[in-house]
Amino acid sequence: ENGRLRHQLEPCNESYLSTFKDIIFKHREFTAEFENEKYTCEFGELVFERPVHKENSDEIRAVTPLECINRDITYKSDMLIDLEVTNPQGFRQRYTKIHFGSVPVMVKSELCNLYLIRGDKKRLAELREDIYDEGGYFIVKGMPKIIACQERSASNTCYSFKNKKTIPK
Repeated sequence: ENGRLRHQLEPCNESYLSTFKDIIFKHREFTAEFENEKYTCEFGELVFERPVHKENSDEIRAVTPLECINRDITYKSDMLIDLEVTNPQGFRQRYTKIHFGSVPVMVKSELCNLYLIRGDKKRLAELREDIYDEGGYFIVKGMPKIIACQERSASNTCYSFKNKKTIPK
């Protein structure tokens, strides 16, 4: 019902939709010193854009995971944030949608350009995307990158297990 990669996609979606925003909210006010004067800064709303690529002709357009693989580019989202700066004289200046950074986008996560059509095989085929691809990986410089889940015992710890089978005497 939820797919084999639910354990990969859900934490990634939570990071994009709440964790990043919570971190910014907790540290939204700070002071910066420049030329011995203190400025007060306050972050506003953090917004994630859908993955786009700026062409050499300055055209900005949406990209798909397959296109990123074929063109050796990173499938990423830009983070934009509002910022209000108060100078030492008390003058406030507001900056909106400043580029705050970029994060790789997990394929088929809520930030992915394929998210809304992930179940539409016809639309995926029109975009030449693999209709059986469940996502759960990132594309960095054209190379798919996965987060491998591993389960192992903790080191330097003794374990004792009760044997379920008993050997008759």
